[in-house]
Amino acid sequence: MKNHITNRRNAINILAVLAISTGASAVFGQDSGNFDHTYANWESLLKKHVKWLPDNKQSRVNYKGFATDRAELKKVLDGMSAVSKADF
Repeated sequence: MKNHITNRRNAINILAVLAISTGASAVFGQDSGNFDHTYANWESLLKKHVKWLPDNKQSRVNYKGFATDRAELKKVLDGMSAVSKADF
């Protein structure tokens, strides 16, 4: 159990570093520039690069896959960073 929590924290930390390292300024989701409250692009990336193990209690992150989709990840993270306080 402790290992599972550590792995999840490590995954979150790595995603946070990726978010910080990509900068912030693209539009997320909708052409109108409005915040996409469905998180469709983010969910798509997670489905593509995070897989649940058979026990459905653990997951594995394909970091190389995220690196391959760096442009899409940057777009998603920039969009999240651009959300105004009012929209948040």
